[in-house]
Amino acid sequence: CHGIPPTSSKNPNWECIACASLRWDEVDGVRQTERPTVCELCSISDGVHSMHPLYDRDGINGKQIVLPATSSGEKRRWAWVHSLCAFYVGSNESTTG
Repeated sequence: CHGIPPTSSKNPNWECIACASLRWDEVDGVRQTERPTVCELCSISDGVHSMHPLYDRDGINGKQIVLPATSSGEKRRWAWVHSLCAFYVGSNESTTG
């Protein structure tokens, strides 16, 4: 998926979590209205990348982080990270992953 229409007949209904988030119910007053592109771990904030929700803790009790509204007018929003950035942070000794 990653924003690209399905091309495989093997699983034509599959879509990435970032695209699926557009249909999620509102949670804590936050609703995803655009496919996420901003990564909270790096400076890349545009383009279509593999995105993953940023959780407050690991395991089944983890919840997606809701970022506060900003003084520049940005509304409260869910936190997302590039899957590659999350993998790097989670597996690199220098980041205590």
